[in-house]
Amino acid sequence: MNDRELAATLVPALPFQERLLLSERLTADRAVHPIPVRLRLSGPLDPDALRAALAGCVRRHEALRTGFETVDGRPHQVVVDAPGLPVPLRTVDLTEDPGRLDGLAAEEAGRPFDPTAIPQARAVLVTLGPDEHELLLTVHHAVCDGSSIEQLVAELVAGYGGEDVPPPRTGLLDWTARRLHDAGSPAATADLDHWLDRLDGVATVLELPADRPRTTSVESVAHRVTVESALVDRLRALGRAERTGFAATLLAGLAAVLHAHTGQDDFCVGVPLSLRDDPALDRTVGPLLTTVAVRLRVAGTFRELVRATGRALREAQAHTTVPFERVLDSLALPRSGGLAPLFQVMFTHERVRRRQWDTGGVRVRADIAGATAARNDLTVAVTELDDRLDVLVEHRADIFDPDRLGRLAGHLRTVLAAAAGAPDRPVVRLPLLDATERDLVLRRWNDTDAPVPATTAAALFAACVARDPDAPAIHTGGTTVTYGELDVEVETLARHLADLGAGRETLVGVGLPRGRDAIVALLAVHRAGAAYLPLDPSYPPARLAAIVTGSRCATVVTRPGVLPPLPVTEVHLDAHPPGRTVPVAPAPDDLAYVIHTSGSTGVPNGVAVTHRSLVARVLDDGCADFGPGQAVLNLASLSFDASVSEVWAPLCNGGAIVVPRVDQPFLDQVREGVTGAPVTTLQLVSPQLPLVLDSAPELFDGVSQVVVGGDLLSPGHAAGLLARRPGVRFTHVYGPTECTLFALTDSPAEIDPGRSTVPLGRPLANTRIYLLDAGARPVPLGSPGEIHLAGVGVARGYLHQPALTARRFLPDPFGPPGTRMYRTGDLGRFLPDGRVEFLGRVDHQVKIRGFRVEVGEVEATLCAHPGVREAAVVVRDGRLVAHVVPAGADPPDTELLRGHCRTTLPEHLVPAAFSVLDRLPLTRNGKVDRAALPAPAVPVAGGSARTPVERELAALWARVLDVPDVPDDTNFFLAGGDSIRIAKLYDLVDATWPGRLRLAELFELGTVRTQAAAVLDREERDTDA
Repeated sequence: MNDRELAATLVPALPFQERLLLSERLTADRAVHPIPVRLRLSGPLDPDALRAALAGCVRRHEALRTGFETVDGRPHQVVVDAPGLPVPLRTVDLTEDPGRLDGLAAEEAGRPFDPTAIPQARAVLVTLGPDEHELLLTVHHAVCDGSSIEQLVAELVAGYGGEDVPPPRTGLLDWTARRLHDAGSPAATADLDHWLDRLDGVATVLELPADRPRTTSVESVAHRVTVESALVDRLRALGRAERTGFAATLLAGLAAVLHAHTGQDDFCVGVPLSLRDDPALDRTVGPLLTTVAVRLRVAGTFRELVRATGRALREAQAHTTVPFERVLDSLALPRSGGLAPLFQVMFTHERVRRRQWDTGGVRVRADIAGATAARNDLTVAVTELDDRLDVLVEHRADIFDPDRLGRLAGHLRTVLAAAAGAPDRPVVRLPLLDATERDLVLRRWNDTDAPVPATTAAALFAACVARDPDAPAIHTGGTTVTYGELDVEVETLARHLADLGAGRETLVGVGLPRGRDAIVALLAVHRAGAAYLPLDPSYPPARLAAIVTGSRCATVVTRPGVLPPLPVTEVHLDAHPPGRTVPVAPAPDDLAYVIHTSGSTGVPNGVAVTHRSLVARVLDDGCADFGPGQAVLNLASLSFDASVSEVWAPLCNGGAIVVPRVDQPFLDQVREGVTGAPVTTLQLVSPQLPLVLDSAPELFDGVSQVVVGGDLLSPGHAAGLLARRPGVRFTHVYGPTECTLFALTDSPAEIDPGRSTVPLGRPLANTRIYLLDAGARPVPLGSPGEIHLAGVGVARGYLHQPALTARRFLPDPFGPPGTRMYRTGDLGRFLPDGRVEFLGRVDHQVKIRGFRVEVGEVEATLCAHPGVREAAVVVRDGRLVAHVVPAGADPPDTELLRGHCRTTLPEHLVPAAFSVLDRLPLTRNGKVDRAALPAPAVPVAGGSARTPVERELAALWARVLDVPDVPDDTNFFLAGGDSIRIAKLYDLVDATWPGRLRLAELFELGTVRTQAAAVLDREERDTDA
């Protein structure tokens, strides 16, 4: 038997075919790679002539006589020499129920192929009426491509009409032999080197914001928009001017949209490229294409992006000798069953040559339907019709909401229209949102205007004194101080401070611990017309000195020995002479206080807040009632802006403050407050909620209002609070010091357990929120953007730091003239109902092996596990390390935590190491002190520590990978695995433990340890059953 005869019977599958067949095994219940065609046949149809035309196509094309078998662990093509082999054709009569046609078409397209069946094609002839039929033709992509389908349809029409159809000059077998030969050539090696160099350092995940956790489902949803002919002409002209072609212009537009949706500026998009580089292949039916990863760098003007995209496409087309599957294997990327490696977005572009024919008395209209299974997270298919573009956006149904991602097609049209008119505009300045979406995020969700009284906190306190001087103002140490008694002390100190020069726009330090003294000092400073500067006595002397010096503060209210020596005049409580000067009341726009936050340079930044901002918050903070009869527990240091709410909100509304002893642990302070005084309101920062709820939940029983401030709040603990106290008024609040206490609030009656964190909520009265990208454009709904806050709560700026103020407090381009907005550095996204979800910090984003990682997402996932109370994730030595605090007495199993993470996170977001702590270290402001987190212990792996299942699995790995041994915690693909080897591994695993693991799980559970744990879990469950 010569080589040609051997090839005619059994030839190795092409790498492209191997990849498609493997993905079909991952989703055995439905076809992932069909190419469905619907042919509407109008007129008197001859079914026998149709069958003959189909048989002619089979006779001419080897691809339609091909199936697949596995030989020595590798897929092979089996081509039969049977010219009379028919395409299976069944008939269905829907004359009485034509409405079932679309459902039948989808069902037929999704029906899986048996890879051993020949042909890899099938047809259904549907009768809709006496002279109305529809042919549903489905061909597997492993033996066909888009051009092949057009060729088959044209031949089918010609054959039905009795025309002679010539055979192709080159068949699939000859094409396969050529492609396999070229794959081993020096040119292929050079191409591989090109791709490895071209893709070095690129992000391997394009992080389109997901609405739900990723699954292995391949269900898809499709949306269509039309681009009108006038815009098409302008886009063509731009492509001609830059000598790049139309496809490059369209792909550049898509790159601009993806950048806006993700914030990433360097990523890959999959693009199928035709390999029909020889006229002899014009009529060949087969998978004559390769899919490559086109690296897109979004920068500069749109014209520059078009040029760069054109170069990238030309380079890609010039380096197609090497199968791209070999490139993927050489990159050794971690893989999961639900996440494609390197690119998750596909772009296709085609020009339809013909869609309608008249033959044999029948009018034929062809529709090459969109796929019913999601081959990628997102596919954008652009089809050139006669006078317009048809843009099909298809996305995975499991992770994306249809409404949100469906808008992407409209964003593409908007960007292309703007770019066609102004190609020299920077990409990040191109408009993205249509008028409706823009109005929603900028105006309707920011419609919060409300009256703000022209008064001050000092005047509001005085009004409370006048209204009811006998009302309780402070409860502390078993005693109660009334508003009237407090007012006397305040007046005495205020007159003395006025004697010393305190007045409007001057700063007076308050260097006292929490308590009655501190509250008197704060009120006195305000009555003197001045602004107060908190100086926490627990701070290091050097930091206190830096705050005093940087603030140019000359006077501090304290007690002897409380503060270290500082360059200030100390005013000691109860030891100062009577004051003589009548204070001058502050004005609404005067400075009220300065609180320092940590600066990136190590020097603290003083945030200057006016009375107008303070009054707007304490009179209507939207989170709790602070009026008469209410009592707030004062837990925050004066240097933390939560104290502003705990002190000023009750004292400006007639409520009371409860101050516990500060020289005791946090839980004891809470216990003293809620059991020894009439506390109604408890304000906590987010790490404190799980601490109280898990350690002393009874402390919530007598509280009617709970306010939790912070960005990342576990839904499990929020739900736990509501379950413990069903009638409690629970409010989650968010806002930086620079925006006066709180900017967003959410008071959910129920908690959505499917979310990774409790939403931040909606803007308060007189507050506006914008989620903006790097070009200061509003981001699309559901996409990440940096949170910018505007409105009356925005601080004056950073004290004596005009340059820093100018960088962070920016002109508000969307608000009234002259207003400003604060750039928070936090990332968020809009939920469909207008609430904002926190996504992390801009400066907490890191890269690991080319993946962009937001540690906040990992922390939220860990906190959703019932065995975890708190979590903090950091990067050490290029890997993610998770520090967890158990919810109970027993620490959670780290392998279970890894498995939990893998249910919602891709492999690169699964921590490589875990550290179990009694508690997370906190800064003085109650935030996690990441610098103080300890290094994790080095885990023991392999050797004698292995279980019997781990040892056997490791042996199977070693056999497949052809290595002596493998580490227990190394990912299969990082250890040298590829798509062929993982299929071999699955066959061995299934033979050893039948039915214990699915192929998809080998992708998800990428290490020996996790796979062994899954095997043992299934065995235990089967035993229990």
